[in-house]
Amino acid sequence: MENEFAGLVLLVGAGAMNACFALPMKRMGRWAWENTWLVWSGFALVLLPLLSALCFIPSLKEALLAGGVSLLFLVGVCGFAWGIAQVLFGLAIDMIGVTLSFSIVLGLSAAVGSIVPFVRLAVRRGFVFTDLLFVGALALVLSGVFFCAWAGSVRDRSQPGTESVNPRSSFHRGLICAVCSGLGAAAMNIGISLGAPIDLQALAHGAQPALSHTAVWFPLLEAGAIPNLAYCALLLRRNSSYGRFSAERTGRYWLGGLIMAVFWFTSSILYSIGAAKMGQFGLAIGWPAFMAAIVVTAGIVGVVTGEWTGAPRRAFSLQATGMLLLLISILLLAKSSGKM
Repeated sequence: MENEFAGLVLLVGAGAMNACFALPMKRMGRWAWENTWLVWSGFALVLLPLLSALCFIPSLKEALLAGGVSLLFLVGVCGFAWGIAQVLFGLAIDMIGVTLSFSIVLGLSAAVGSIVPFVRLAVRRGFVFTDLLFVGALALVLSGVFFCAWAGSVRDRSQPGTESVNPRSSFHRGLICAVCSGLGAAAMNIGISLGAPIDLQALAHGAQPALSHTAVWFPLLEAGAIPNLAYCALLLRRNSSYGRFSAERTGRYWLGGLIMAVFWFTSSILYSIGAAKMGQFGLAIGWPAFMAAIVVTAGIVGVVTGEWTGAPRRAFSLQATGMLLLLISILLLAKSSGKM
C-alpha cells in the first residue's frame, strides 16, 4: 500500500511539473515559437535522454537489444508517432484554438494510453468484476477533461481574442489534427509498455530500479525528436526566424529552454517511476492519473498567471467541477491498483 501511495504522489508531482514546464516561454517573447521549441527539443528529446541513459544504464547496448532489433524498432515507431502528435497538436491549436485542442488531445491520450496496456494485462488473467472500478475512474477522467474544456470555452467566448485561432483555417481539418494528435500522444505510453524487456534487461545488468526506465525513454524520445526538430527547421526556414537566435537580450533564453527541458524530462522520469510503483497495472492506471494531474495543475497555473481574469462565474464553476472530477478519478485509480 505504501508503494501505491508513493506512486500516486510521484504521478501527481510529475503531472504538476509537466503542466508548468512551458512557463518560461512567457518570458521569451523575442523568439518565435519555433526558436524556443527547437531549443527545448534539443535538450529534452536528444541531450537529456542520451546523458541519462549513458549515466544510469550499465551495458546500454545489451539492454536496448534485449528484445531484438524488431522490438527496438517498435519502440522507436511509438516515439516517432508521439513526435508527430506534437506537431499535429501545434497545427490544431492554430486551427481550432487552445481549449478545444487541449481537451481532445488529453482526453484521447488518457483513454487510449491506459486502455491498451489494461487490455493486454487483463486478458492474461481474465477480466474480473473489480475491473469496473478502473473503467469508472477512466470515465471520470474523460468527464473531468470535458468540463475543464467547457470552462475554457466559456471563458474564451467572454474574452474575444484570447486564443490565436486562425479564422481562415478549416475547423474540420483542425479537428482531425487534434484527434490524430490524441491518438499519437498515447503512443508514448504504449511504447513504454512494449519496452518492458529493455527495462528488465537494464535491471539485470545492474541498473537501479528507480532509473532503469531511462533505457526505454532513450529510444522513445530520440525517435520523437525527429519530427519535432524537422518541423521547427521547416518553420525557421519558412519564417526566416533563424536570426532571432542572435537577437539582443536573448542569451538567457537558452537557459529558459534548458529549464523547460529539465522540468519536462524530469516529469517523464517521475511518471515512469510512479507507474512502476503502482503494480502490474501501473501503466494503465498511471497514464490517466498523470493526465488528470496535468489538467488540474494547468487550471491552477492559469488562475495564478491571470488567464482567467475577467472570466464569468459560470466558467469558474465548470472549471471547479472538472477539477473535482479529476481529483476523484485519481483517488479511484489509486484504489483500483489494489483491487486488480
